[in-house]
Amino acid sequence: MPNIIGAFKQYLRTKGPIYIIRTICKEIFPGYGVFKSLQRKYGKDVSIFVGQHPGTGDVYLQSMFLKEYISSHQITKYVFTVIGKGAQNVAKLFNIEHIEIISIEKSNQLIKFRKFVYGECDLKINVLHYHPMASYYDEYMGNLRNYRGLNFMEMMKRAVFKEGNFVVMRPKPQPDYQYINCIYKKYSLLPQKTVLIAPYANSVSTLPASFWEHLAKRLDQLGYRVCTNSFGLNEPPIQGTCAVALSYNDIYEFLKRSGYLICLRSGLCDLISSVECKKIILYPRQELSSIMGGLGTVYNYFSLNKMGLCNDAMEFEFSVKANEHELELIENAILRALHPKLCGNLQQGVE
Repeated sequence: MPNIIGAFKQYLRTKGPIYIIRTICKEIFPGYGVFKSLQRKYGKDVSIFVGQHPGTGDVYLQSMFLKEYISSHQITKYVFTVIGKGAQNVAKLFNIEHIEIISIEKSNQLIKFRKFVYGECDLKINVLHYHPMASYYDEYMGNLRNYRGLNFMEMMKRAVFKEGNFVVMRPKPQPDYQYINCIYKKYSLLPQKTVLIAPYANSVSTLPASFWEHLAKRLDQLGYRVCTNSFGLNEPPIQGTCAVALSYNDIYEFLKRSGYLICLRSGLCDLISSVECKKIILYPRQELSSIMGGLGTVYNYFSLNKMGLCNDAMEFEFSVKANEHELELIENAILRALHPKLCGNLQQGVE
C-alpha cells in the first residue's frame, strides 16, 4: 500500500486536479477493484497476464508465447484475462488452464491501474500487447511496426515478452469428428477436393462479393466443392457456396480433410497456419500507416511466411481499388495456384 500511495503522490504532481479526480474515480479505483477481485479468486501472489486485444490473431500469438513463458519461468500461479468467449476458445487450444473472461471496460481499467502504479511497486500485472486497443497507454510503440524487420511475430516476442528465442508451438485442437462427418454428408463434400473460402476480415480492406462469387463459380466448374466460413448476418455465405460454421477446434480437421483454403488475411490465418493443406492468403496492398500505424505494408507485417508461422502459404497482394482486369488477374493467380497446369498471365507471390 505505501508504494501505491507514492504513485498517487507522483500523479498529483504531473496532472491537473479535475483530470486527476475524474481519472481516479472512473479508472484507477475501478482498476484496483478488478485487480483485487482477481487476487481474491486466484491468490495474492498470482501473476496476471492481460490479453487486452480480442482479435483472433493477437490472442493466438499471446497464448502461444504465454504457454512457453510460464513454463520456462516456472510460473504456477497465473491467470490470463481475455475479452470474450472467442478469445477464451483460442487460449484453450494451447491448454492454458487459468483463463478469466472480463469486459473491455474492466480490462482497460486494469491496464490504467497498472500504468498508475508502474515503477512504484510490482503487482505482477503483465499487459500482453505492445499497443493495447482502447487504452493506448503507449501511443508510440505501435509506430515501430515493420521497423528493421519487426513484423507481428517479432513485435510480440520482443516488445511484449522481451525475449527473442521462443519456439513456435502448435495448438492442440480437439475436433468433433461426428460434426465434421455430418457437414461432409450434408453438403456432399469431397476429401482433398473441397475449398473453404474465408472472405471476411475486421482490420484490412476486403474484396467485393462479386469477386468471390465468380471465383466460387469457376472452382465449381473445375470440380471443387466450395464452402464459406460463415457466421451470422455479417458474414453470409458467398452465393453459390454452402455455409459452414466451424469452431476453432473443428476447423483444423476440416481443412486437413478438405485440402484447400482461400482466405483474406485475418486472425483466422494465424489460427490455421500449422494445418497441412494448401493455404492461399490474400493481402490488400495497403500501407500499414493508413490503418494502424507503422512502416511498410500489410503484407510486410502480417505475412505468415515472414512471421515464421509456416513456410508453405501461397501469398498474394491485391490493389484496394482493383479494377475488373486486376480482379481477373487475382482470380487467375488463385486458380493457377490450385491447378499449376492452368494457363494465364499469372504471377505468384508478392515482392
